[in-house]
Amino acid sequence: MFTVGSAIPAATCPNCGTTSARTHGGYRRRLADLPISGRPVRIDVGVRRFRCDDPGCGAATFAEQIPGLTAPFARRTAGLTDRLAAIGLALAGRA
Repeated sequence: MFTVGSAIPAATCPNCGTTSARTHGGYRRRLADLPISGRPVRIDVGVRRFRCDDPGCGAATFAEQIPGLTAPFARRTAGLTDRLAAIGLALAGRA
């Protein structure tokens, strides 16, 4: 298992695009990643929540995303998702 976190001081609201540096707590996410030498890999990601500074925005808080690694509500990395999709397409109709 790998433990990672973001060192970026601010994040952009996905709803309105406003950049915010006001944190509102955080949580840990566990993501499945591509295996290494046939062994499963888990990534423990420290995710921060931010407050949106735009009073007209519908999202009061939002979670930071790490490009190329996390996506909203995902439990797998982008690399593993792409690999599983390729395997599914290659095996489609061969049951």
